[in-house]
Amino acid sequence: MPAATMSRHLLITEDDAPLRQMLAWDFADLGYRVTEAGCCREALALTAGLHLDVALLDYNLPDGLGTDLIPPLIRRFPALPIILCSGREPAWCGTELERMLARGSCRFVCKPAPASQLHRLFEQMLVQAQAPAH
Repeated sequence: MPAATMSRHLLITEDDAPLRQMLAWDFADLGYRVTEAGCCREALALTAGLHLDVALLDYNLPDGLGTDLIPPLIRRFPALPIILCSGREPAWCGTELERMLARGSCRFVCKPAPASQLHRLFEQMLVQAQAPAH
C-alpha cells in the first residue's frame, strides 16, 4: 500500500453501525486512520480538533442529512474530498445535491459500495485536487 495512504485520515459518518464498522475495518486495512460517527452532531464533535484528508458521509442520518455536514467540514478543510452515499438514486435530493456536487470535490455513490471502490475514488479526487487549475 502506498505510504501516502498510511497518513490519510478518513471520517466515516454512517448510522448503520455494522456497515460503519465494516467500512472502518476495510479502510484501516487500506492504511487509513479512521474516525467513525453515527450522526451529524457526533461527526462535528469528533473532528473538532482533527485534520481530515477525506470524508465518507451517509445521506440520511438520525439528526440531519449528510449534506448538512458539508458546509462546516469545508469551512474547516477547504479542499476536503467528500463522498456522499445513499441507498437511493441521486434524484432524491435534487438541487441541493447538484449544488454540493458542483463544488468539484464532492461525489455521490449509491450503496452498497466496497471500500476498495471508494478508496479508488478518493485517490482520483485527491489527484484532481492537487492538479493546477486551468
